[in-house]
Amino acid sequence: MHYIRNICLLLVAIAVGILSAPAVQAQSVGNCEAALGEAYLDVNNVRARILNNGNLFWRGSPHVYEVPKGGASNAIFASGIWMGGQVAGQLRLAGSTYGPYEFWAGPLNDDGTAPSDCEPFDHVWKISREDIANYESGGGASPDLADWPTGMGAPTVDANGDSIDLTSQPLASRVDRKINLGAGERPDILGDMMLWWVMNDRGNQHTRTDTPPMGVEVHGSAFAFNTAGAIGNTTFYKYRIQYKGSVPLENTYMGLFSDPDLGNFQDDYVGSDTTLGMGFVYNADNDDEGGEGYGEAPPAAGYDFFQGPLVDDNGIDDNGDGQVDEDNERLKMTAFAFYNNGGGIQGDPGNGQDMYNFMQGRWKDGQRFTLGGNGLGFSNIPTSFMFPGNPPGFWSEFDSDDQGSAISPADRRFVMATGPFTIKPADEQTLVFGIVTSFGADNLDSVQKMKSDDAIAQAAFDIDFQIPSPPNAPRVTTSVDDGTVLLEWGYRPSDNNYLDTYNVIDPFCSEVDCDYALEGYKVYQYENSADQDGKIIATYDVANGVTKIVDTDGGDLLIVTADGTDNGLAHSHAITSLTNFTNYEFGVQAYAFNDDSYPKAYHGPITRVNVVPQKTDLVLSEDAVAAARSTDADVFGTAGDANIGNGSVEIGVVNPANVTGHSYEVEFYLTTLEAGKRGPVVARELDALELAKPLPELAPKGGAAEVVTYDVRDVTAGTKVFDGAAASNSTGAPAPEGIDVLQYDGLSMNVGGAPDGFLDFTVVANASGAVDPPSGASADWRSFPGTGRADRSRQQSTGTGAWHIATAMSGACVTGTCGDYASFLQRSITGRGGWPQIMPYDWEIRFEDGAFGVDWWTSGIFTEVPFSVWRTGISTPDDTSDDVRYIAVWLDDNGNGVFDMIANDHDSSGGANDPYTDWIYVYSPNDMSAGQSGYDTWLATAQSEGSDGGSTWGSENPMGRLVFYGWNHGDVSDGTLDAVAAQDRMPEAGTVFRFSTTKPNQPADVFSFSTDGLGAQARDEGQQIAALDDIGIVPNPYKGASSYEVSQLVDQVRFTNMPNQATIRIFTLAGTLIRTLEKNSASAMFPWDLSTEDNLPIASGMYIIHIETNIEGKTQEKVLKFGVVKKRVQLNAY
Repeated sequence: MHYIRNICLLLVAIAVGILSAPAVQAQSVGNCEAALGEAYLDVNNVRARILNNGNLFWRGSPHVYEVPKGGASNAIFASGIWMGGQVAGQLRLAGSTYGPYEFWAGPLNDDGTAPSDCEPFDHVWKISREDIANYESGGGASPDLADWPTGMGAPTVDANGDSIDLTSQPLASRVDRKINLGAGERPDILGDMMLWWVMNDRGNQHTRTDTPPMGVEVHGSAFAFNTAGAIGNTTFYKYRIQYKGSVPLENTYMGLFSDPDLGNFQDDYVGSDTTLGMGFVYNADNDDEGGEGYGEAPPAAGYDFFQGPLVDDNGIDDNGDGQVDEDNERLKMTAFAFYNNGGGIQGDPGNGQDMYNFMQGRWKDGQRFTLGGNGLGFSNIPTSFMFPGNPPGFWSEFDSDDQGSAISPADRRFVMATGPFTIKPADEQTLVFGIVTSFGADNLDSVQKMKSDDAIAQAAFDIDFQIPSPPNAPRVTTSVDDGTVLLEWGYRPSDNNYLDTYNVIDPFCSEVDCDYALEGYKVYQYENSADQDGKIIATYDVANGVTKIVDTDGGDLLIVTADGTDNGLAHSHAITSLTNFTNYEFGVQAYAFNDDSYPKAYHGPITRVNVVPQKTDLVLSEDAVAAARSTDADVFGTAGDANIGNGSVEIGVVNPANVTGHSYEVEFYLTTLEAGKRGPVVARELDALELAKPLPELAPKGGAAEVVTYDVRDVTAGTKVFDGAAASNSTGAPAPEGIDVLQYDGLSMNVGGAPDGFLDFTVVANASGAVDPPSGASADWRSFPGTGRADRSRQQSTGTGAWHIATAMSGACVTGTCGDYASFLQRSITGRGGWPQIMPYDWEIRFEDGAFGVDWWTSGIFTEVPFSVWRTGISTPDDTSDDVRYIAVWLDDNGNGVFDMIANDHDSSGGANDPYTDWIYVYSPNDMSAGQSGYDTWLATAQSEGSDGGSTWGSENPMGRLVFYGWNHGDVSDGTLDAVAAQDRMPEAGTVFRFSTTKPNQPADVFSFSTDGLGAQARDEGQQIAALDDIGIVPNPYKGASSYEVSQLVDQVRFTNMPNQATIRIFTLAGTLIRTLEKNSASAMFPWDLSTEDNLPIASGMYIIHIETNIEGKTQEKVLKFGVVKKRVQLNAY
């Protein structure tokens, strides 16, 4: 039992410390009391007790290094730093195992002496990024954030992000200097949570090591990242060590002591990896038995020296890289020692000299470690590293002699050290290490998993811990009803996944696409609060073709890390068929994805909730309940009469209990962002003719400073439910569109942007003027949208010409026929710059005299063409002030140097009688101001140079491969236009073809909707009285136990469906009142421990329970009968 071990350790501490007479100290020391500051590092899957006395995890019960957090097992019992060196041959060392401790709270004075009183500094400051975010969102500063000790050296940055380090200033001038949050200063924290403390080794006598102090001030940091995976099971530590002695400290070593106690402490093995610089513990078999054990497939835990002492001026190749005294040369791990719980030269160190020997790779008597066996006398080959073999190989504890002989497992301790080096007065050294815990398929696989996970932790150090956080933990709320639990989740504006916008760059990725983007949410159900694995009961992921995500475990094993459905994101999940008044535990986790990263799935932390289903005390709308069960939209927003956009707003009911019954309004508008976003890059295919001449190089497209966003207002309440401007400036993007993009008041809102596409193709003018109503200009029988085919009687002013738009004839048409709308879109639109360059504008091709374009593939220079191309604004057909003229480029299909009709048939309709024009392409000018100044600049340049004027072209090519064909204009089967009337070989001058596009939601667009009839209502008097019939007590009868009891020593039943206020009186059948209970809470459940007023357990038998409550000023009553059969209790007498 561990409590027995703790007593033994205490006795050892007394024996080797308190009862031993300290030697005469040559160095002055203070009179400080033992440091008592502590805090818990608990932001990820580890919970660690952090102390400010030089040790970690234990200073007397409890010992806390839980992995996983909240589990029953600890991976480490105690740990700490050792440091020692020599002055004129005299050893000076600070180090502890289980006390007395040899670091005291606070900084040293400027002269290196101890503070007169260490108590004011006896604190471990704890802050998180969430603390900072809460402060910045107006939530106030946490105590440790407000008191962050910048003056004592706590890492701080100013408003510009520059470091503030005041430690070179006199202590008296800075010791009370706190962070100035109002001036923009912030803690310079590593990870998502960081703990910081300051300590020194001169606060009092070194009774554990029996040596003089060195005179060091240590700034300690412990930090972790709120993520899953390898980093989620890792904690990091950074010690900034300032030497304030008056003479150099030579032959200095630094060590990390660990008493690992991996679950059950009696079956541990330890080992080292000299390549990785690790010392580690693992289980001797695959069953870590006992109440504190991990059970089957126990983990392995390892320490890694990420950064050792700086030694770039001693003339030695200290790190073994072949270079001497290169910049930033640092020592690696130079020794790994193990020892056992107990005495002897391989047992616990008794004083500082024993510790110093261990750090040098020697036993307590000064002998070198030797290769093989237990490192003592097996061979005559000296070594500094115990058990460096890869288990179960030689030399590991599994195979101590290269013959497979295993060493008996026991309560192991180890020390990993680095040195020697010299530290001079006023010098600093920084030690950084991490503790990695990994769970493999068995005890040995856990060691391999730990080493691969350590590589990830090392990579995190290599990039200065600039690890992007995974998606933040979702903020989960719960609602309950009869047998049902509803989970809802979302984020605050300060969270990195607000509105599902999570996107970070993977710093370890070397591919082109290194962005992690939100992929989905997982919903877990747990058996109980101790269950750390849970079962995934639902996954909601982006509909992007990514479902099953397969990663490696860091080695060769492939594992499924996500298994999506591709049905789209959601932010709620209902669990039904549950037992009322029973505790259930659920969790929600977000994960991101990038196919070129490792891991491919980047999981955030899980938010866990405990919830008890029970009937709601509200009256729910039957329509709302039915709507919540449906997957279809339940309320459709009514578009405003003046709306320009073609989007939509749809509402679904998620939580009937929260629906208000109010009316709402969604209004779109422009907002200015601090920084724009770049538009998408569009790839396109090229025809062989186009490949014959290079395209002009496209300039990058800049992002707009303004985006369209929207507000949601509760018109009935007069409040703003969603602030689009604030949201857009938080995410740097427009307000979201899609399915389930907003959740409020029990509702889920879908915001539909218009689908990419055209609304119509028409002729709006001809030689005689306006065509009113416009004539169609496309083949409706080929699925072109809008008005449809041309009206021969009106489209042209003379003759019966009927012109339609289409894509050029080519064997590459997607449907096998170029006349289909799908082929038009694929080749002429999405195969070009496409929708990002086309929408939300309308377009016109105006046939007129005096226009010019570029005959790109024949002459390669400007030529006269019979048309011009215009972008005409957003639904402003009669306003020419926003029109922009583009550059017309054409392909001379018949090679005659003239833009004209080709004697070939287009396959849009039957018969060989649909001749078509040369091909048209559309390019933007550099100057995109309204009017035709950009076009004029191009034309002037082309004319002066006799060229295509390419230097004045812009970056956009929205459309191409366009042709107009004359529908049934004449037979061209003979390869001539002889059968086509001259007036029908080209649209007449004055003809204007208009392409009307769908419009995204536009500023001033408004949608309104109402939830009238869907709102939840409070019970009226009659309903409250009727609800008293539902009051009960469970289980009834009570038969010795209930599922609510947490141990055999606790009895519990629960009253159910209770009103908020009630008096409960419990009587025996004889009418004796044995207990009165008062309920004043919103919960419908109320527990009773089956005890009397005198706190005695009740006997088996029948009881009458009288419940009294007040409804609308009137006393109401409910009577229950309750049977009890108590469990049998056997009393043993000795």
